[in-house]
This record gives sequence, structure tokens and C-alpha cells, in this order.
Amino acid sequence: MKKLSYLLSTGLLFVLLTIIGCGSDDGGPSEEDTQTALLKGTWTVTSVTDGEARTDYSGFTITFTDDTYTTSGGPDLLPFKNSDSWSFGSPVTSSISLGAQPMTYTVTNNKLILSFSYTGEGFNNARTEEVEGSWVFEFSR
Repeated sequence: MKKLSYLLSTGLLFVLLTIIGCGSDDGGPSEEDTQTALLKGTWTVTSVTDGEARTDYSGFTITFTDDTYTTSGGPDLLPFKNSDSWSFGSPVTSSISLGAQPMTYTVTNNKLILSFSYTGEGFNNARTEEVEGSWVFEFSR
């Protein structure tokens, strides 16, 4: 009887240790890491609208690194700075800020859409009266 009790205790201990050792792994990438990986790189504009289609953004690109963005090409007229830091808002999967400009975004491996309303004072690269309003930038890789 002592042997049976010993075997059952040992078996129960083995089962408990196995269950505890097989807990969930949280080693996967975070949402921020996943979204950052999708954003990083250079994006070329495919369309820009501010209530009407804009054709003066031909050749405009935006490049994202881990924590900054830079733009090139296109007109001097932009509703956000040419370069600055960027950060996610909440939720991470649809909210982003380029500098102080909050935006909603959608990103896949080959398409990025930024949409926002601009009502600020303007930047060295923009004239406020010409950039106020709702904007949608669509990019591809």
C-alpha cells in the first residue's frame, strides 16, 4: 500500500510539473513591434486628397524608421513637418502621430493610408490657409 501511495504521489507531482512547465509563452512580438515592422521603410504616394484630388504630390515619399520619419519629393506645401518623430496612439493598430499631428492609419505589407484633419499654425514648409482641412494620403511600397 505504501508503494501505491508513493507511486500516486510521484505521478501527481509529475503531472503538476508538466502542466506548470507548459504554460503559455508570451515570447511573440508585441502589437507595436508588428506595426512598426509593417511601417518601416520608404513609401511612395499613390494619391492625395484634401477634399479634392491633389496632383502636386507626384514623387512624394515618406520613410519610417523605428522612431522618426522623413519626407522627400512633392511640393513644399505639407500639412505636417518634413521630418520629425512619430509614435503610436491608442489603439496601436489604427492611431499614429507624426510629430504633434494625430492621424488614423491603415498599413499592410504594400499599402499605407494616413488620414487626418489639419487645423494648426503651419510649418516652415507650409502655408496654413492652404493646408487646413481633411487629408488622405495613400502610399505603396
